[in-house]
Amino acid sequence: MAIDDKRRYKVAEVSPRHFEQTAKRAGFPASTLQDVMAEVISALPGAAQKTLENLDDTIPDALVDSILTVTRKRAEQIEMYLNS
Repeated sequence: MAIDDKRRYKVAEVSPRHFEQTAKRAGFPASTLQDVMAEVISALPGAAQKTLENLDDTIPDALVDSILTVTRKRAEQIEMYLNS
């Protein structure tokens, strides 16, 4: 997936539409992509909880909180995209 002519991008700049554009170029059905995105969003809370249960005490809480916050924001972004 390339966002600019230099074929590099920051992960935070990748949006759901970029996945759709790439899927379209690859001949991957948009409806299937949306199904996959919905499945990921549905599985995320359980996966996050399971991950939290398996973390050891050496991982700083601030790091865990930061990752969970970004994950939730990205999930919200995908949900907004799917509902548009």
